[in-house]
Amino acid sequence: MLYDAVCFHSQQCIEKYLKACLQEANIAFSKTHDLASLLNLLLPIKPDWTGLRPTLDALTVYAVEFRYPGMAATREIAYQALQDCIRVRQILRQHLDSIDTTDEPQGS
Repeated sequence: MLYDAVCFHSQQCIEKYLKACLQEANIAFSKTHDLASLLNLLLPIKPDWTGLRPTLDALTVYAVEFRYPGMAATREIAYQALQDCIRVRQILRQHLDSIDTTDEPQGS
């Protein structure tokens, strides 16, 4: 059960980061857990991210595969999911950190 949670939350982490990148780029997106679909929307502005597709395809499966009774993640699968999450998160985080928000109005 712990390994299932690691896989699910690894996918969720990347989903949220991709959606944050889309939001910052003012790109509309629909409700989805398909990471490759979200990536496709970003590729016009980040073509160098095309190599992330195989990893995102693998992570997408974890949104539902191990969330419900049936299949269970192994230690090895959970470890790989976490490593993939860490690697992709670093790339997406670097992009978000590089965005200049100094011209945006500050909330009160």
